[in-house]
Formats: sequence, C-alpha cells, structure tokens
Amino acid sequence: MKTASLTDSEIDEIHGHLCWRKWNVVEGPLNTHRIDDPGEGFDEFVFGLPTRPIERMKDLRDLYRLMEGYVTAADRRRAEVHEQRRTKKKVEPTPAPMLADMLGARMYGHRNARLILFRLETWEMVTKGTRRAGAWAWDAKPTWKRATKERSKRANDGLIEDLRQRFA
Repeated sequence: MKTASLTDSEIDEIHGHLCWRKWNVVEGPLNTHRIDDPGEGFDEFVFGLPTRPIERMKDLRDLYRLMEGYVTAADRRRAEVHEQRRTKKKVEPTPAPMLADMLGARMYGHRNARLILFRLETWEMVTKGTRRAGAWAWDAKPTWKRATKERSKRANDGLIEDLRQRFA
C-alpha cells in the first residue's frame, strides 16, 4: 500500500485549520494584555465557562495532544529524510495523518459551535488600568489572566448579587 507524503506547507495548512476554527476561540484580551498567554501552546480554559464549552475545551485539549504527537513525529521524520537524502539512501515518504481518526465524532460535533464571547467569570484582572478623564481612551490598559476556580465563583456570585440589587 502506497501512502501520500505531506509537504511542510500542507502540515502548516492542517495546523492552521485546527488552530483557528471558531470552536477553538474564547474571546478575551489581546496577548499583549495577558500575563499568562501560552503563545503557541494550548490555552485551556477550565473555569468560568458553561458546561457545553467546557466539554469542547476538553475535546480540544485531547486533539491538541494528538496533534502535538503527530507534529513531533513529522519533525523527526523530516530530519530522518534529510539525513537519508544527504547520505543518498532510499527515502520513504512521510505518511499522511489519519485526520478522520484525530478529528472524529467528538470534534465534528463542535463544527457549528459559536465563538465563546467574553465572560467575566473566565478572566481575572491583574492590574486595573487607568482611563483619561472624560475620554474613552486608556492611559494604561488593564492586564488579565485566566480565572482560577475561586475567582470564577466570586465573579458568578457578584453577578448574581448585582442582578438581585438591580431587579429587586
């Protein structure tokens, strides 16, 4: 059985399709205003999300780990192929990943999921920031990090209390 080989650009395209899907996005501050931004790493939100997005986050974490293993194997294979070419040995193609197995029914179920809009329970303000008097401009923007369990509960309790006071 012959397998197809993937180029570096095809691997990057697969990565892009998985990383920038709307079901993989939690709205929040820019990375320049976050103290805990993981960069290229997986940004897992555990607290402050409703049940369905938490299930989605777990599925995305599992998919991320699978893709990490695939990318590591592909990088190792590229190095082997480079070495084989350098030494003029026979080169076998890098096998294509079984994306259907990786994505499977769990990820397919999230295909119509919406962007998770900003939720106060999901974030914790680290520095408050300051605004110019009488203007909508910031002198210093606030910084944020993902909420802890305690912070998420406080935010929920505060929202409920605020609603009680407004509508009592």
